Amino acid sequence: MTAQPGRPIEWITDRRGRWIPRAWWPESRAAPGHLEELRQFVNTVNLHSGADLLGSVAEAKAWLRESGHAPGSMTSTDVGELTELRSILRCLAIANGGSGDGAAQWHDLQQIAARHPVTAVFGVDSMFRPVSQRGVDAFITAILGIVARARIDGTWTMLKACPEQSCHWLIYDRTKNHSATWCSSGGCGGRVRARNYRSRHSSSTAPLAL
Repeated sequence: MTAQPGRPIEWITDRRGRWIPRAWWPESRAAPGHLEELRQFVNTVNLHSGADLLGSVAEAKAWLRESGHAPGSMTSTDVGELTELRSILRCLAIANGGSGDGAAQWHDLQQIAARHPVTAVFGVDSMFRPVSQRGVDAFITAILGIVARARIDGTWTMLKACPEQSCHWLIYDRTKNHSATWCSSGGCGGRVRARNYRSRHSSSTAPLAL
């Protein structure tokens, strides 16, 4: 991953030269605690450009290492599990924004959890820990533990996805009235408003059919 000339530091390119925002962007939409790790995991793909930081075994291993995880030996099957989990979590974040209830995705997530069990650890700082301590299995179960904790502490429902179809970038809603919608009001929000304006304008000026 390298910074892309001519773009702000928030932008990088994948190994195929396709652009993608850094996973933490925008900082104002960062999630609290470990939930931010999940947000950045889902934000490893740019649906608009096709850039994917988990696009191959080599890329997925590099991303895991850069994120502080030991990838161990990986196969294309492992990458498939990572991207499947990422897609499910994105759909659940879309549902948090009001588009559906996510029932099918919760079912799919349960299927993944059955393959990657998580244990609860009770103590002063009660938390969930992966049964496996190595490789992709450890990472997946760690992410599942983050989901479980977020659902318990109430932060899960504030993790949303930008509703723009070509975006769906994950954001955390920190507004008091839980009204955050777009990844960027000047980006996706501005494009949608402009599109709606053009649509209204064109319909209001269209000639009446005789």
